[in-house]
Amino acid sequence: MSELTDGLGRLRAAWLSKGMPHTNWLRPGMSPQQVHDRLGAADLPVPHEIVDWYSWHNGSVRARTDGVDGRTAGFHPWFSLDESLTERTDQLEWAESEREAGMLDQPEYAPRFDDNCLPILNLPVTYGILAPDSALVRVVSSTSGADPEEGKQLQSLAELVDVWTRIIEAYCTWDKDAGRWAYDYEQFPLELRRRSIL
Repeated sequence: MSELTDGLGRLRAAWLSKGMPHTNWLRPGMSPQQVHDRLGAADLPVPHEIVDWYSWHNGSVRARTDGVDGRTAGFHPWFSLDESLTERTDQLEWAESEREAGMLDQPEYAPRFDDNCLPILNLPVTYGILAPDSALVRVVSSTSGADPEEGKQLQSLAELVDVWTRIIEAYCTWDKDAGRWAYDYEQFPLELRRRSIL
């Protein structure tokens, strides 16, 4: 078991222990071979973490499912791998047009110009950077670099999941009526605010 798969198990346990009634808002996972095949076809590196991520669950539904709002239950809508690849194509095409307009120099747009970026979360779009020489996936929010207080960069998906788990355990309550988490961002310690991609 990898650090990420262990962390995802702890995250699920935290969700359920804090009142989330189920995790049916997550789509079934892919096989590792399917992940390898889809990323390979897109000429992307295949770090172990991205295989673990999509093998656990392949994104989230965008609707309320038996009392859980799949758009916000995991803080974000989670892209399926096919959605991620489609979003990546759109972002790279957009980035190419913006490159000519000088936007390449804007740090908040930097992830979109990385050929190895893969959008993994939506609202805001959050990217995994799939380095060919690493088993880990660097996580970058679309606001990273725009403001030191707002920009978020984490060194791995395991770190992202650990931050989520700590927030759920200590600062969240389940809003049964809304089917999502309730929390006061201002109550988070500064260290978590700087690392939380919510």
